[in-house]
Amino acid sequence: MALDFAKTLGLTDYELKAYLALVKGDQLKGSEVAKNAAIPNAKVYGTLRSLIKKNLAVLVREKPFVFKGVEPEKAIEALMDERSSELKNAALNALGFFKSQPLKRQSEELLGKIELNVGREQRFRTAQHLHDSARKYFYMVSPVNFVLPAYLLKARANAVKKGVDEKFIVSKLTGENRNEVKKYASVMEIRFLEDPDYENLSIYVWDDKKFLIVVIDPVNKAKSITVTIDSSDLAKAMKKYFLELYRKAKPVQF
Repeated sequence: MALDFAKTLGLTDYELKAYLALVKGDQLKGSEVAKNAAIPNAKVYGTLRSLIKKNLAVLVREKPFVFKGVEPEKAIEALMDERSSELKNAALNALGFFKSQPLKRQSEELLGKIELNVGREQRFRTAQHLHDSARKYFYMVSPVNFVLPAYLLKARANAVKKGVDEKFIVSKLTGENRNEVKKYASVMEIRFLEDPDYENLSIYVWDDKKFLIVVIDPVNKAKSITVTIDSSDLAKAMKKYFLELYRKAKPVQF
């Protein structure tokens, strides 16, 4: 079961199999994990100890040893704290994979909904809708490698007027995008934090409800894929991550 996201997350094949067996079940003995995951008995306890160390499983009791899997969303959040740059893409693949598995009802509810859109115009319209419906906050990290449509700027300005906490980190500031960044600065404070990880990647997080990841084609900036994840727990985790970046970023002066 060699899945690309598992390698990025630092999981071995046995660890992934054991973890899936745990989240599909409830509380399992080591022998039950070995049977359900098709892992040799000689390898299963070492694998389970590794999952506990990585915050993907817990030991419920001893004599006999009984294990329980951590909910996928909480597990991914813990790994994001340790390997945030690598997880920006891997977490999406992981969530999509776990969503396709016959997990327990609670896990299915926690994973929420994942929506995929293609194209820059669809991305802008999605952002406009989120600005229009925001009530508490809207946070964004972006390299601003596009021309800002007037309707999106208006949506941001209206959100600020409503009292929405709008925060924006630009991850790239050059002569090419300076005028576009200046448009944002006309309605809100902009901060700059150079980060190569965001050269072709944007993240939006909104009202502890949803977050978006936008992957931009580095050759043709007009092409992009927008992934919207409707998950309160993950939105809160991304909010925490954003605010850590925001504290490090410096205000942009024009």
